[in-house]
Amino acid sequence: MNKPAKLLCSAAVLLAIGSLAAPASAADEKALRRGEAATKRLMGNMDKDKDGKVTKEEFMKYMEAEFDRIDQNKDKTISSQEMDAWRNSMSYGD
Repeated sequence: MNKPAKLLCSAAVLLAIGSLAAPASAADEKALRRGEAATKRLMGNMDKDKDGKVTKEEFMKYMEAEFDRIDQNKDKTISSQEMDAWRNSMSYGD
């Protein structure tokens, strides 16, 4: 195979491979941005010393506070009803 034919063949292969990756839809992009924003907010809420990282201690304190918030009747357990109420109260920025 001569050089121009090899180049043409290589270009065709690259175009074919590129077409296998489906472009993200606008809805997919919106969901991705929403998820990234939610992660940034969550990290900001947990990262008490604002160093850009969450330590195990920061994480555990945050989760303990969340548990206490979800445990509406303060019996130190979370029932399925309490979990449902918490899930239904979540705002996902829609």
